Amino acid sequence: MPVFSHSRLSTFENCPLKYKYHYLDKLSPEEELEGIEAFLGSRFHETMEWLYRAKKLSKIRSFEETLDYFTKIWKENWHEGVQIVKKDFDARDYFNHGRKMVENYYDRVFVNDDSTTIALEKLVLFDLGEGVKVRGFIDRLSQAKDGVYEVRDYKTSGYLPTQKEADEDRQLAFYQIAVQNDYKDAKKVKLVWHYVAFDKDVQSTRKRAELRQLKAATLALVKKISKAEEKSVFPAKKSALCDWCGFRNICPAWKHLIKVEFMPENQFAQDNGVQLATKYAELYSKQKELQEKLEELKQAIEAYAKKEGVEVIVGKDCRISVKTTEATRIPPKNSVQRQELEELVKKTGKWLQLSDLSPSLLKQALESGVFGDKTAQAIQKLMQTTQQTTIRLTKTEE
Repeated sequence: MPVFSHSRLSTFENCPLKYKYHYLDKLSPEEELEGIEAFLGSRFHETMEWLYRAKKLSKIRSFEETLDYFTKIWKENWHEGVQIVKKDFDARDYFNHGRKMVENYYDRVFVNDDSTTIALEKLVLFDLGEGVKVRGFIDRLSQAKDGVYEVRDYKTSGYLPTQKEADEDRQLAFYQIAVQNDYKDAKKVKLVWHYVAFDKDVQSTRKRAELRQLKAATLALVKKISKAEEKSVFPAKKSALCDWCGFRNICPAWKHLIKVEFMPENQFAQDNGVQLATKYAELYSKQKELQEKLEELKQAIEAYAKKEGVEVIVGKDCRISVKTTEATRIPPKNSVQRQELEELVKKTGKWLQLSDLSPSLLKQALESGVFGDKTAQAIQKLMQTTQQTTIRLTKTEE
């Protein structure tokens, strides 16, 4: 059984095919694009590690030193391959944003933090059960004066989660399990996310019952992954994350697009896939147009048959039969009438026999008289009766 991480589990949830490429096939991505957001996040994390590593040795870095260090590592690591998707912003905007986050964190958190740093970028590994192991890295593990252990995580994203989302977060809850396994005095653990783009902290605590539920849910996910591996079923799952994926050149959802994206016009037009897709689109457009015209003709035929009182209309080499019948329909789901109908049927004890209100079975039940007259009348009042016209074309010989 492989060792799982929050990242590995999330990769499967986000795209099973990428999971296969990365973790099973161990393929190297053609070009793993680094976005400016990830670049900024890395520089912030490195700055925090540098800041607290010095503090562990009783050396307090000044505010100016900290900003200088952030600037230094930004310049040292910058490369032209960093992707900036938001075209209204450039590298300087993100750099200034990063400096502001460092400044806010230093002023609000660092200078007022009297906790003891136990570990930085701490590797944790624990047994989830059933032979499944989980590992990860804690940005910073500290202990407050009251003895509470604090699992801290730095977030530089532009999204601030709700308390409910924080309370359901899997990653830091994993780390709590690991901390309580490794430190026997960790009776209480606080999970802390520093959302530095907002200069806010989000906190959460987990009870033992919640951790047990997390373990069970994770083991169920691992079994789902194992089943996918056994059957070798890993569908591609398109999302906004595809823009940063390095496997698009081999992914069936993107492969052809990548192939033809920068083709010269003459080569693009000659590509077999391009020709097939273009032809299909043309025919589909014509089909849609024809369907609209057919619907108009059906309405005209229905009106003509009703006006003239006929059921068969003769054309050149064809005949069209027009038949109108009454159709009984069950009210749509979530409607007031549907709720009343369901309650009425449940009271009769016939719910299971009717397959959760199957229209055909309900109709048969009404016709066979299994309901009393009063109930049958009440049910029929809730049913919707509509007229349905069937038009059938028959070719005839000349």
